[in-house]
Amino acid sequence: VLFLGGEVDLAITASVTFLIVHAFYKSALFLVVGIVDHATGTREAQRLGGLARAMPTTAAAAALAALSMAGFPPLLGFIGKELKYEAALAIVSRPLALATLLVIANALTFAVAAVVAFRPFWRGEPETPRAPHEAPRRMLVGPLLLAAAGFAFGVYPELVGHYLVEPAVAAIRATP
Repeated sequence: VLFLGGEVDLAITASVTFLIVHAFYKSALFLVVGIVDHATGTREAQRLGGLARAMPTTAAAAALAALSMAGFPPLLGFIGKELKYEAALAIVSRPLALATLLVIANALTFAVAAVVAFRPFWRGEPETPRAPHEAPRRMLVGPLLLAAAGFAFGVYPELVGHYLVEPAVAAIRATP
């Protein structure tokens, strides 16, 4: 939302790109939380741990989505965060201050990704009401597709750029 008010096309491009990035990783992670709750009987992070052994596919989807959320290359989250930094440097009178705030926000996002997606799967032992088990395939399709899309569009960003970002930017700017 911050960048939608920018007069520079790059700012709007960053905004639209990050909206798409956010939709991929956040929806994948919300679906993973639902799977974990279904499979263990809880979603309390303090009670979860070591789930990767019992839920390897869910863990893989969570890891891929969390890495995109944290901004690791070659995932689409990396491209979205880089565009945010570049737009911040292009649109404000004090670009370094805004860029610094964005880096701090990204560090906090990385911490959230660690708590939400890594701690439950790779740290400690579970203390759950039910024995952890992998979810049925139909529940795994959504988070796997969304996390994989974050990877695929990170490797081939021109696909999301041409078909989603450019038309949205043109609509927002009311120009071709």
